[in-house]
This record gives sequence, C-alpha cells and structure tokens, in this order.
Amino acid sequence: MTIKITLVDDHKIVREGFKQLIELEPDMNVIAEFDGFDDAVSSDILHSSDVCVIDISLGSTNGLELARALKENSPNIAIIILSMYEQAIYVSEALSIGVAAYLSKRTVSEDLIEAIKSVTKGRTFYSQSILFDVNCSQKQILATLDTLTTREFEVFKLMAQGKEVKRIASEIGVATKTAHVHRRNAMMKLNISSSFEATQLALKYGLLDATNLYE
Repeated sequence: MTIKITLVDDHKIVREGFKQLIELEPDMNVIAEFDGFDDAVSSDILHSSDVCVIDISLGSTNGLELARALKENSPNIAIIILSMYEQAIYVSEALSIGVAAYLSKRTVSEDLIEAIKSVTKGRTFYSQSILFDVNCSQKQILATLDTLTTREFEVFKLMAQGKEVKRIASEIGVATKTAHVHRRNAMMKLNISSSFEATQLALKYGLLDATNLYE
C-alpha cells in the first residue's frame, strides 16, 4: 500500500527537497503541497492524505493551528510537525492537539522517513534533541516537587483533586488562611496558576489517580 503524504511549508525549495527525499521510497507518494494555512485547510485533497507534514511556522500562521483544524475534521490523518523550537512547551502543545511526530529542523532530513513509517503504524516519533529537552524539563519539575514542604505537597495533592481551600483546611486541620498560604506557595514554586493545572501536573507524574478526583 502506498502512503499518501501532503506537505505544508511556505518555502518551495524546502518542499521540493522533502518531496525528493520521500519519493525515493517505493511505498510513499506526495499527493499535494501547500504553502500556507488557507490553501491547505480549504483543499479536499488534504483530507485524502495518510500523513500531513506541517512546518510550525507558516508565515503569519502557526502550523499548530492547521494541525488542530485537521485533527478536528480528519482525525485519522497522522500529523508530523517540523519545528526549530525544541522546548517542551511547544511539544506539549502539539501533543495536546494529537500530533503524532515532532521533528527538529536540525535533523529533519535524517528523521523524516523514519517518522513517516512510525506514524503510519500508529506510533509516535520525536527527534532525539527534542526528547532530551522534554526529559530535562520533566527532571526540573520533579526536582521542584521535591522542594515543596510536607504541608505544601499535601495541599497541592488535595488541590489537584479539585478540593476548595476551605475543605483542604478542614481535612488537614489548619486555618483556612494557612491553607491559602500553602496553596499559594506550592503554585508559585510549580509555576502553575489554577487547580486545573495542578490536576494535569499530578496526573502526568502519577501523583493522582483519575478515579480519586473530587466531585
């Protein structure tokens, strides 16, 4: 079976280079190319692709916006994002959209074919430099969690369950004002701004089971 691929990049010479690389593979075919969001999102042929390769920078538009629109309308298409941004925050946003692969532009010529093969088999793929950055960010979060006092950590976990400050104060036997202080300190240390973010963080690092969320 031939893998049908669409390329979305605002630089024609880059698209041509990717197309030549891809079509060296006997089971891969580039069926369409687009240079921006508007042309791509309005095309029917885009939705016939198995894989869509999108540059994160499309002139005035973020490639992740195209990825989001594509996943909403054609959820079975595997999306590969190409980016010069390797920080975990960008990778996390792509993951939240449902992107299957995130490649560094520094190594895209080495990674692209393997990434296409991986995503068509239902797997994910990330450039090694991006994995390194994400892993470093995770270590930083875990190190920050270790800086919480016993009370701050206790309040953080209860907050992550969706419990209000008054209930937290009652459960741990402190004044509401004191619970507010512990909550504020934990949020500042973890650089979060809401109970929702606390829940996401706790679930991500195995500090909370979804069945324990407070109702």
